[in-house]
Amino acid sequence: MNIDSLKEILNIFKYGIIVLNRQTECYVYANSAGLKWLGVDCLDDIKDKKFENSFNCKNKNIKNRDIENKDILIAYYRELWKTGGRAQYDYINQFGEIQKGNVVIIPLPHPHEDYIIAVEEKSHKQTELEENNLVMKYMLNTCQTGIACADEKGILVYVNYELLYIYKYKNIYDMVGTHVGVFFYEHQTANKVIETLNKDEVYYGEMIIKCEDGSVKPILLRAFQIITPNNKKYMYGSVIDISQQKEAEKEHRRLLKERFLKLTETDKKVLWLIYVGIIDKDEITKIMGWADKRTVYFYFKEIEERLFIKPNTIIEFVNKNKFLFEDKQFKDIVI
Repeated sequence: MNIDSLKEILNIFKYGIIVLNRQTECYVYANSAGLKWLGVDCLDDIKDKKFENSFNCKNKNIKNRDIENKDILIAYYRELWKTGGRAQYDYINQFGEIQKGNVVIIPLPHPHEDYIIAVEEKSHKQTELEENNLVMKYMLNTCQTGIACADEKGILVYVNYELLYIYKYKNIYDMVGTHVGVFFYEHQTANKVIETLNKDEVYYGEMIIKCEDGSVKPILLRAFQIITPNNKKYMYGSVIDISQQKEAEKEHRRLLKERFLKLTETDKKVLWLIYVGIIDKDEITKIMGWADKRTVYFYFKEIEERLFIKPNTIIEFVNKNKFLFEDKQFKDIVI
């Protein structure tokens, strides 16, 4: 039998399929789901290797008691190879929980070599769960917000592609497996985030991060703790790159300051009075030595036009842009 001719057909199936040579007891082929079933990443990890080597500590899907009883299990499977049939086994799912699974053994006799096909048989609930997980993973990877998940020690276990882009990394595994503190510009900020989450509180705020190329940028982080059904704790965070927004704000402040310093001295003095908390128009009239408060209304309107702000928003403008009044050049004029 030419196994190569079956590869295209085997790869169509979503459930795991493994092909072994019965004489040598070596793996010949496994489709993508079969590799995952065996707990390996690629075919080279198992091809031409003995079946009994599956029962070792490197296989993340095999439990310790199976490793201890491997001789019994191997003998059991060898008997099944002769006649075929179904066997039940335990496996560890992605949440670390022990689940029941079935394997169907199909012997394929051949004049020169005998092959055995092992087919992973899953329950409807398990298949539905895995499909839901695939959909969720696709959604996270196509999300335009950076997403990260770390274990309770702060070690990253998942990042999506947008987070890679924000941090300027090319490979997910350059981030996964690393402590989250490495990616903060200041370690005390990382500690503060972790402490907040350990109190079961939500962290929300701006901070500076360190990118792969050594550059820094501002981000907005929202993070909280999630607990799985088997009581495992994870830290989940969403990250938005706000560097462009900050640059736009910086340019806006520069232009605003430029216009502000071009105001007349009378304009500046009126604004200063609002800044120090004198907003009563009668009191401003008295301080400025004007005849009546209509002059105050006039100046408010003039200032708003010169600063290109909405009518009747001068007090709100002053409260939002107090940085303008901290300029030494401005203080020298009005004080």
